Amino acid sequence: LQALQKAPKVCETESDPLLFVKRCNFDMWSAAKRLCLYWKERLSIFGPQRAFLPLTLTGDGALTVEDVMSLHAGYPAILPEHAASTGQCVVFLDRRAWLPYVSTVERRLRTIFYIFKVVAEEFRPAIVRSMESDEEAKNGSNSQDSKQQQHTLQYPVLFLGLVAHAGRTSYHELEAPWVYRALTLFQSAMPIKFEFHVLNMPVWSSRSKLEKLQHLIKWTAEYVLYILGSSAEIHTESEKGQLMKHLQVDIGLSLKSIPACIGGDWEFKEFQEWCKVQSGKERELKTLAELTENSSSSSPISTASSNQSTDNPTPLSLATAATSTRHFAAAAASSLDTVTAVAESSNVSQPQPRRTTHSTTHLTKEEKEAKRKLADVIKSRRKRERKRKEFSTLKEEVAQLTQENQSLQRDEEQLQQLLQQAQQLAQQQEEASSNNS
Repeated sequence: LQALQKAPKVCETESDPLLFVKRCNFDMWSAAKRLCLYWKERLSIFGPQRAFLPLTLTGDGALTVEDVMSLHAGYPAILPEHAASTGQCVVFLDRRAWLPYVSTVERRLRTIFYIFKVVAEEFRPAIVRSMESDEEAKNGSNSQDSKQQQHTLQYPVLFLGLVAHAGRTSYHELEAPWVYRALTLFQSAMPIKFEFHVLNMPVWSSRSKLEKLQHLIKWTAEYVLYILGSSAEIHTESEKGQLMKHLQVDIGLSLKSIPACIGGDWEFKEFQEWCKVQSGKERELKTLAELTENSSSSSPISTASSNQSTDNPTPLSLATAATSTRHFAAAAASSLDTVTAVAESSNVSQPQPRRTTHSTTHLTKEEKEAKRKLADVIKSRRKRERKRKEFSTLKEEVAQLTQENQSLQRDEEQLQQLLQQAQQLAQQQEEASSNNS
């Protein structure tokens, strides 16, 4: 494979054969074909200049500066907490977060590649442990916690796709080719399984918008269920608060992990901060890897093989699985000749430089201007979100004060009636006492 020749470390870290073996239920041939398809799709989406670079947010990897900015805008966005009831990593998809003329289909697919890479890195140790103790898990406890953990390892990712939303009408039209391309890529090439929940909120839309939203909901339900089958669920809110209940009770998200557009407290700016922290971590890891590589190249490594067998023992079954998958992948590559054809037509066989793009500190004038415009778009969007939330808060306060005012008015009317009754009784008492005298 071209990936093994050009970037063996990237191939090992970002397309671990063990994950593909687990994804395909230990079917080595299917895992090998999925592994080949993963790199075929990656080469097609990223291009020959970037396909074999690491997936990072530093700007000098597989993701371009525009890709990173598109991800910063919030499509897709990782919610801050795992689902409490399932333990899955929850990813929120809101197409209103697309940047006009920037969030192209290719850039959206690249950002989703990155999200899958992050989730795979997080869940890989648990998945490998589950593979090592597979027989024990089969013969072990059938408790609710055990079943829940097995479900989480089988489906580490839970996508929440907000499709129909009545709060704003200027969001982009749903593109059928894009939906098909993305979902089939998820289903056929990625190393981990996922679940997909479609969220629709058409309740408070006007009558003119409701018909269009209902058509969109029907089309989305048929399309998504046709592609994903049982791994997809459709949730349509028929009364206010239904989706909030589903996210809190059924999935187990807290209020601070539910997007504000649905009724929670989470905002896209929080994911932007996560991206900045993640970028810093990746830069540190890159620097550490370069220092380790330089130090290892200048020191003897004659004892590396002996130390590896004693310090990092690997179970024979996993080592055999990984080796077999690589062998099968090499065999499958001959049948998937499109990979080689694409690579040869794109001159991938030529040596790749260590860095094919400038870092973010050496951008051209046009790149700096484009980056500034994208930052302005994101900043204005954050400002609108903040104003919308403030307006919503004020609206709730007004409603609450109005309700309190109405309650006070009712109390005042009741007190006035009681006062009148007391005055009448007092007058009757006076009249009675005067008559007696």
